[in-house]
Amino acid sequence: MSFVVALIMAISLTGAPSGPDVKSELVRRLTHYVTWPASSNPPEQFVICVMADPEMRRALDAMVSRAKELRDAPCRLEVLEDGDDIAGCHLAWLGKAALPRASELRRRARATGSLLVSGEPASCRKGAHFSLIQRESGFTVQIDRAGTQADGFSVSSKLHRVAEDCP
Repeated sequence: MSFVVALIMAISLTGAPSGPDVKSELVRRLTHYVTWPASSNPPEQFVICVMADPEMRRALDAMVSRAKELRDAPCRLEVLEDGDDIAGCHLAWLGKAALPRASELRRRARATGSLLVSGEPASCRKGAHFSLIQRESGFTVQIDRAGTQADGFSVSSKLHRVAEDCP
């Protein structure tokens, strides 16, 4: 099932979800279409971290509670404060206030195998691997294709087909 079709089905099943709820579902589905670097090793526990975004913290917490597992491992949510290290995060959600640190976090992510995702427009230009953008017409996935590949991630061709290049 394609990424977009699966997302549409998930949204239609839940009624009229909020922007953060849809983004948290996109994050969950994103984990099915991205392969982490070999250096990340299969985790005993898949850790999603959230930084500087209380609404996404709530939505991701609910998603983690429902999903129970991501990438064949139990999952949990960690809340990071400004200045915290992303080591130990398989996926880190960056809120708007975290974006000034995005390039620093990207360097750290490269060393730790952390995937950086944000909901801010063009955040992939600032250091995130993916930007999940809400528009009037729906949601758009933006990707830093070269950076994501350079950092050791492999993205499925299905996701590449529906994602936009980072502007």
